[in-house]
Amino acid sequence: MKTAADSDIYDVAVVGASIAGGTAATLMGRAGARVALVDRHPSPNAFKRICTHFIQPSASPTIERLGLLPVLEELGAQPSGVNIWTRYGWISFPPEWAKDPLHRRPGWNIRREVFDPLVRLQAANTDGVELMLGHKAVDLLRGGAGSDRRSGRVKGVLLRALDGSERELRAKLVVGADGRGSSIARFAGTTEKRKAHNRFGYFAYYRDTPLVTGSSNQIWLQDPDVAYAFPTDGGLTLLVCTPHKDGLAEFREHPEQAMMRTFARLPDAPQLDPGKRVSKILGKIETPNVIRPAAQPGLALVGDAALEADPVWGVGCGWALQSAEWLADAVSRVPGGSEELPRWLRSAGSGRINPTSVSNTSPATPPPTLPGTSNTPTSIR
Repeated sequence: MKTAADSDIYDVAVVGASIAGGTAATLMGRAGARVALVDRHPSPNAFKRICTHFIQPSASPTIERLGLLPVLEELGAQPSGVNIWTRYGWISFPPEWAKDPLHRRPGWNIRREVFDPLVRLQAANTDGVELMLGHKAVDLLRGGAGSDRRSGRVKGVLLRALDGSERELRAKLVVGADGRGSSIARFAGTTEKRKAHNRFGYFAYYRDTPLVTGSSNQIWLQDPDVAYAFPTDGGLTLLVCTPHKDGLAEFREHPEQAMMRTFARLPDAPQLDPGKRVSKILGKIETPNVIRPAAQPGLALVGDAALEADPVWGVGCGWALQSAEWLADAVSRVPGGSEELPRWLRSAGSGRINPTSVSNTSPATPPPTLPGTSNTPTSIR
């Protein structure tokens, strides 16, 4: 892995070397930009811990474009369909019944401790990308140096190393990919809209916990409580509870017992056995929806830095991949090619990044009933 000299000036400085940041750095580097990829963690194996890891089918094309699909399959990532329980019974949609493109591009389950280092390594090995670990962003640079640093257009980022030393990293575009509670967004003074959903979450990984749906997810929508079971790499299953805050006291007292009681009430749910747990039980009390403007002159936000979505819908990982790809494509579509990149970057933030989507199509035949259930509405237990 290469390191950058203090005097270097980059086309792009990406702050946050996880899914969104690594994807943006890789694709921009491939397009000819000189990219500094910065992360506060010193280890290349760092990963986001508070995440339920599911990647939506809409992000599968991005994974293919990165060239990571064969690696994911080799590492045991599980392709997944959707099985959702509601008060009306089960709704199932296996990917093999879908028409293209969903037939070839399912959702994926892979742990963040496997996926994050993989995306980071891919970026570090991309020509034009320099990975800078153990550097924390402490401010944005605006205008000139010194006293002008806080006014005018964003022109870089101030970094602090583990030894306390600071350096100014100049770049034509700064990309905030630093996740929920983005420091880059705060330094930029961006406005934000917040909306609470009044749920919290606890989850853990378990071995030898098969699902009646095989490698496909199970989701229980109990309105307002939600629970999930995600089969993933390593033969593990992620079990998740996201109840309404009315039940917070029960979970705080003993999270795993509360999870056991929850899964015992769910139709066709796996049995939660504490003896098969292979991870800590992790939880998060506050995860509100937060929406921020995605760009201003010299600055762009991707992933959770731009949109912190309610985790109940499982869109975070896919959004990180896709929003980074959209930004990289916007940067690379500069008239005149890479020679015009600096001129385009000087006006970055003046337009919008338009998302693309993968359309859903219904299967030709109705999905079968899950084992032990019928299509008759089932009462909430």
